[in-house]
Amino acid sequence: RIQDKQLGMSNVAGAIGWCAFDYNTHKEFGSGDRICYHGVMDIFRLPKYAAYFYESQISPDIRPVMRAATMWSMGDRSGGGNDPLTVFSNCDEIDLYIGEQQVGRYQPDRAAFPNLPYPPFSIPGLQLWLTWGGKLPILRLIGYRKGESVVEQYIDSSPVPHSLILAPDDSQLAADGMDMTRVVFKITDQYGNRQPYAIKVVSFEIDGPADLIGDNPFPLVGGQAALYVRARHERGTVTIRARAERLAEVVATIELV
Repeated sequence: RIQDKQLGMSNVAGAIGWCAFDYNTHKEFGSGDRICYHGVMDIFRLPKYAAYFYESQISPDIRPVMRAATMWSMGDRSGGGNDPLTVFSNCDEIDLYIGEQQVGRYQPDRAAFPNLPYPPFSIPGLQLWLTWGGKLPILRLIGYRKGESVVEQYIDSSPVPHSLILAPDDSQLAADGMDMTRVVFKITDQYGNRQPYAIKVVSFEIDGPADLIGDNPFPLVGGQAALYVRARHERGTVTIRARAERLAEVVATIELV
């Protein structure tokens, strides 16, 4: 709402949200865990829903974006449900399917956001699909540009974790004793969406001429976090293994050159 409003004001140059990233702060602030949660990305520089809004404002000529602001569960909101469903996208229109049934085709909400280059989609009427104790069919979104499908997103409603994901930002580091990279890990559904309600302890092993920086084991809350790998003074291959109970082990490698 704020970004839409400032874009409609000729005497305003722009609006910058406070802040980009969650950060450590004093113990009296907020929830008392010494973290300020005002960021559009978390303390590990991983996106929240607010970051998906900013992502959706890039030109579709660069990359089509489809980001539903939902975990597709009854627990999405404190009162239960997710009606209306908000989707951040730079597409012209989107189709929404629940299971095999097409619910409808929708356009950006330009009435509520007349000044944004790519307004969010606001989809009402999905409450009838939600029943306490029931199972939601898979949510499927298809984005169109100039009449052709360009991007899709699937979200599984199952609360059971499907996969552990391990992803270094870089495949190579300099063997200088200082070079570092972030290693992201997530608990996801079968389509790669993080599962914030899945509480897991993730343990790591590292082999090769590098050190792992961060808590190990890591009590993962929120579905995503990160560690860092710091190079030593030797060349070679570094192998990182991650394990969590009842999920398959995952492995990533980094070359030190």
